[in-house]
Amino acid sequence: GVVGVLVFQSVSGVGIGIMIGCAVGAAISYQLVAPRTWGTQLRDGIGVEFGHVAHALIVLFTLTNVDVLLARVFLTEAQSGEYSVGVLLAKIAFFLPPAIIIVLFPKMAAGDSRRALFVATGLTACVGLVITSVSFFLGDLVIRILGGAQYVELGSEAWMFALEGSAFALVQVLLYARLAAQDRKAVVAVWVALVVLVVIVAGWRNNSVAEIVTTVVGVSLVLTVVGLFLDRRSTPRTVLPIEAAE
Repeated sequence: GVVGVLVFQSVSGVGIGIMIGCAVGAAISYQLVAPRTWGTQLRDGIGVEFGHVAHALIVLFTLTNVDVLLARVFLTEAQSGEYSVGVLLAKIAFFLPPAIIIVLFPKMAAGDSRRALFVATGLTACVGLVITSVSFFLGDLVIRILGGAQYVELGSEAWMFALEGSAFALVQVLLYARLAAQDRKAVVAVWVALVVLVVIVAGWRNNSVAEIVTTVVGVSLVLTVVGLFLDRRSTPRTVLPIEAAE
């Protein structure tokens, strides 16, 4: 990405550089993790499973990004700019905790996942609480760092964007837990949340930054509760030590 912006000096250059860097990094990582493992050596049914997982993650990332598009459609240019700055904070809160999922996902996929999910959910919630608290008390400073002094008025609403990203991070943990359990119905809840969010914002809650972000927060928190309910119904009650997954 850095090379791309230096060579082309444009947004397109950044995109091209990051795309090439990700492709090269993915190729190297694949060879490190699974050397000489290609199509004919993969087990039967892997294509269907991969398709389901890809579908679930595409829907999740659509849900977590559609509010930016809605803000651009319904808000003024100035308000849309403010919303884009707030979303930077939401993305920090969303993308910071996935390291927890990376560590605990093998435990989730190893039979009983209740304790692994409990640990992942608790740690993700703690990270979200810290980011949201800092944004609540130091909102002006956070927005000044992310967007500059011209967006400092957004400081009072910074915590809502942090809460949005934190709630979506919890949704991601719960979705990964259902994917680890090979539950293909969990993605339906994410689809429903996506449709509900678009309908509510497009229908009436689109007059300000606060209206859109509070709607997103509400939908994400409801989806989190639904995810916890679905996992509670689907996961066996027998609890094994987390070390047993090893």
